[in-house]
Amino acid sequence: MRDRKVFDSEKLKVGDVFYSVEERSTALHRKKIHQEINGEDWFKYDTPLRTYKIITWTVLGILRKELEGKWENSMFGPPDRTEFFVSYEDESGLNNGQQENTFFGDHYFVDKADAVEYKEYMELKAKEMDLK
Repeated sequence: MRDRKVFDSEKLKVGDVFYSVEERSTALHRKKIHQEINGEDWFKYDTPLRTYKIITWTVLGILRKELEGKWENSMFGPPDRTEFFVSYEDESGLNNGQQENTFFGDHYFVDKADAVEYKEYMELKAKEMDLK
């Protein structure tokens, strides 16, 4: 995979657009397709083990928190995480509404081309898993 811009949620601004790749397991929804070839029973699945889709996110609001003074060490640290209010849309164009996000994982991208490349890479890995 090529070098990509690193996604840093702390650098986001209102109106920024970013992308993620969502993985869905199809293990419980797959159907085996049986065939008899040269007297032997063969099968394959109708769908891959996992499917992936690209989600487009738009930042609608940001709540940045800053601690003044001291905070006593405890099991619960200060609530210092930045929170984001975002809208999201999948590849089919369906707007799924808005949600609050307080953490972004490793599979978020600044550039859509990076998200597409990652999606294709993961689809290839899922296909290879089916061959084992």
